[in-house]
Amino acid sequence: MRLLQSSFLWIATLLVPTFASGQCYTALLEATYDGTTMEIAFRVGFLGWGPEICRGNAVAFDLYRSTVGYECGPEERVTEQPIPIAWPADELDVFETSCVDPGVTLNTAYRYEARLVDAERNPAQDEGSVRGYGVAGVALLAHGQLGQVDFPLVDVQACPGECFVPAGIVTGSGLNGSLPFGSTVDLYGSNIYMSKPGDYWLIALWVTSISPSECLVAVEPMSWTALKRLYR
Repeated sequence: MRLLQSSFLWIATLLVPTFASGQCYTALLEATYDGTTMEIAFRVGFLGWGPEICRGNAVAFDLYRSTVGYECGPEERVTEQPIPIAWPADELDVFETSCVDPGVTLNTAYRYEARLVDAERNPAQDEGSVRGYGVAGVALLAHGQLGQVDFPLVDVQACPGECFVPAGIVTGSGLNGSLPFGSTVDLYGSNIYMSKPGDYWLIALWVTSISPSECLVAVEPMSWTALKRLYR
């Protein structure tokens, strides 16, 4: 695994998910496919508390990968060695780095998870993790029920017991002539990214095609407030 350890261009900062029981850190993990490998960008900062209070014994993070699909794919550790974290000097600073995952397969969607570890590579005190998604080519991104809980945004809520994005907004050319709201569908596309439609962040799926596909277990309705809370 090649660590780039360079300044990375960030369009915006995601306020969740967080490390340390959701109190101390703001963290973002994004995965971008370049046609050959997946580049994983990672950023962590503080939410108003100093590093000496928040970081505990965490000194690095390991990166894990699994496939997105109807069933959970096997989890693989991508990092041969943990990636050190150069903790920010104060709450106004951030740490950012990126690395490359060459082990991806074309037309597959992946979930990545960064996990904090201590100097012995054991789970760090107040262990936490941050997840992100990446797509190599065009793949099945989600399986669930289409809805519109906040006009004009279209959202999808995942079928229970599967390993897709749990919920998110749907964008892309595949929405043209899409099925009626309340339909349960497979969503195929080329990107899973973060979108900021208001004062909150949401996972967004760039969809190229949609087809009917029923859940084995019915979807529980989710309010717009609950959907935003997932990614606040």
